[in-house]
Order: sequence, then C-alpha cells, then structure tokens
Amino acid sequence: MNGCESSESEVLYSHVCSFPWTTLVVNHTGEVSFCCYHPFFANIKNISGNAVDEIWNGKVAQELRKRWNEGRLEGTPCENCIGLTRFKEYEHPVKDVPSGNNDTLSNARVNLNEFRKGKTVLNSMPVSIVYIPSVLCNVNCIHCFQPPIGKNNESYIESKVLLNFYHALGSRAIVNLFSGGEPLYLRQTYQLIGAFSPEQKAASEAIFQTNGLLIKDKFQSIQGFKNYRFTISIPSFRKETCEYIQKGTSFEKLIENLEFLVKCKSEGMDISMTLYMVLMKSNFIDLENIFEFAETYKFDEIWVTPVHEPYGKGTSLTSENIFKYSYLLEEIPRWKDILAKASQKAQMAGYKLTYDHLEYIATLLPFSTSKVRRFLWMVQIVIGPMVYRFLWIVQTAIERLLFLTGLKKQARPVWRRFLWMVRKAGVF
Repeated sequence: MNGCESSESEVLYSHVCSFPWTTLVVNHTGEVSFCCYHPFFANIKNISGNAVDEIWNGKVAQELRKRWNEGRLEGTPCENCIGLTRFKEYEHPVKDVPSGNNDTLSNARVNLNEFRKGKTVLNSMPVSIVYIPSVLCNVNCIHCFQPPIGKNNESYIESKVLLNFYHALGSRAIVNLFSGGEPLYLRQTYQLIGAFSPEQKAASEAIFQTNGLLIKDKFQSIQGFKNYRFTISIPSFRKETCEYIQKGTSFEKLIENLEFLVKCKSEGMDISMTLYMVLMKSNFIDLENIFEFAETYKFDEIWVTPVHEPYGKGTSLTSENIFKYSYLLEEIPRWKDILAKASQKAQMAGYKLTYDHLEYIATLLPFSTSKVRRFLWMVQIVIGPMVYRFLWIVQTAIERLLFLTGLKKQARPVWRRFLWMVRKAGVF
C-alpha cells in the first residue's frame, strides 16, 4: 500500500494515506487517534509530560509510520481500512503550501517534506486537527451514532483540557475541522477558535460538519480564517421527510442558512460547501433531484453514504435500513432506475466523488430479492434487536467491571474489536 522513489540521497515515499504524519483526532472523552477509522491510542487527560513525545512522536505513532514505510501493515488498524477501501487515497492535506513565512505555513512545509521522506520522528507538528468536543446536538437524527446523554455519560470534554491540547499540538494546524454533535451549538468550539492566533487563522482553513441551522446566526463568531468549508447534513429536499429524519430541525431555517452562504460566496468569500446525505428508504427518491438542489444552492461536492445502525442509541432502523433489510427496497418505486440515473448524472456533471459513492452503494444493494431472503430478514427483525440489547447490556457491565478493576484502558481495544466483528457479521 505504499510506493517509493529513489533519489541520490534518500528514499521518497508515496503513501496512499497521510494521516499518521499529518492528523490527530480528539473526541469528547479526550481520546486521541490519527483518523476516524483508527482506534484511540491515548487520552489527553492522562498525559503526564510532553504531549509531543507521548502522543505525536510516541511509540504508537513511530511504529505505525515505520510499518507504512516498510509496507508491513499486517496486524495494524490500517490493514483493512474501510476508508481506503472506499476512497483509495488520503492525500497530504496541504500538498501545495501557500507562500508566506508565519509559523503555520512553515510548519506545513516541514511536515510535507517529512511525510514524503517517511520520517518516523517528526520535527513538525500536526497540520490537520479534528476536534469533537462533544456529542451534544440541537437536533436528533434517527440514524445518528450519537450515544445516549445522561448523568452517567460524559458528553463533553472540559474546555481547559481541550485548550491545553490545542496549545500543545494544534496551534500550527493549517486544517481545522470542528465536528460533534453540532459544532456550532457547542461553547467549546468558540473557546477554541478564540485561542487561535490571527496569523494561524489567516493561513488556515476551518471546516464545520454541521446540520446548517446555526451558520447565519454564528457566522460572526467564526470569522478570520483564510477559507471555510461547510459539510452540511441534509437528509431530504422535502420538508416532511427532512423533518422526519432530522427530529427538531426546521426545513425553512435550513434553506435560510443555505441562502446566506450563497450570498457570502457571491460577495467573494472563500467558502466551499459539501452536501452530505445519509441514504435510507425515506430519502432514496431524493437522488432524483439531488444535483438540481446542489446547483441551486451552489454546493461544490456531494457525498452520499449508506445508513448504518445507530448502535450508540440502542435502537434499530428496521423501517429504514435498506442495506440491512433489503426487502424494504420493494417499497421504493423504480429504485434501480433512480440509482442508475443518479450515477449517470454524477458522471456527466463531473461529480467524480459522488459517482464513486453511488457505485459503492450499488455494490451494497441486492438487485433481486426472494421470498426466502425476505423471510430470513423478517426473522432477523424479531431476533436482531433482542441480540443487540443483550450485547449492549453485557458491554455496559463489562466496561463497568473493567473500570472498577483498572483494566479498562488495556482491555478496551480488544472489546471494541469483538463488537466490531459481531456487527460486521450482521448480528445486529
């Protein structure tokens, strides 16, 4: 999964993934990883010394970079990466660094050079940080992975801890992604942005993964970045379906915010927009007019991803998950034709990533259903939630036991791997 080119003095690598050299993700419990697909390997609450030495250049980081250089990914989390299976490559986020001599830009150049040379110990700091300070949100999507929020669940990280992480590892990042929950709903987002130096803002990009409802109201509070990217989750272009999937939203408020962004773009602000749709039974027919909607509101990209079971909530989408309960496709008139025409439109309009998404989705859907298969799915509907609930109770009990015995940190990766295998097998 890696290539290299020889030069007179050293080897230059062309890895298909840059994350171990460029990126850190920090979530609402303080856990840190290289990307959304890599398991967490540290917690910023537990750093006793230098965060650079313990996290960014720690044993896990050095070993993973070394294994990429050697082409030996067997046994690493990268071996069967779901992301690379779908997207094939994660390029360096700043392969064309703008001219300028401030710390942010200088760090980006050093990082790009160290990535190409496959350095295992880096002098540069992360150039891309993903902040997930909380899972709190102002809407409640039926398909969301957000875990239940309650008195026994830590739903956000303390601002002081997050700011310490920023000053130690994030103050030179040129790509800053804010997610959640709803990042524009969280006070930690604005406290973080307030800590950014004017020089870092002026040289870097701010990315917000959002439901779009608060952009206009909060835009003044996120000013100062070189450019902005909004990935906006829109479940449907029809009011009734949109508000059914995204409980608590307002379709009219969404459109108002999209029109605000269109106005900002027309006035010359450097803003890019991605339409993000989680595909399920209720919004499948929206594929018919997704490109017209994107053109109306000046979206630059369209992402379509298959719905998954929202296992964090202890529920099952037995009426929506067409990828698990394929007989639901029979309730969608002309679904094969809709999907085929959407793929054709994506190809003709130059939406390559969208085309790849739709082709991937096509591989997940059965193009024929039998009575036997439908019967088996019906059996799974009855049994699946019971199995799911049982495993959820067992998981909670085991994690509580591990916490009390002090073994939680060591056992957590093994337990999560087991749950992932069970889910992949389709038990729930």
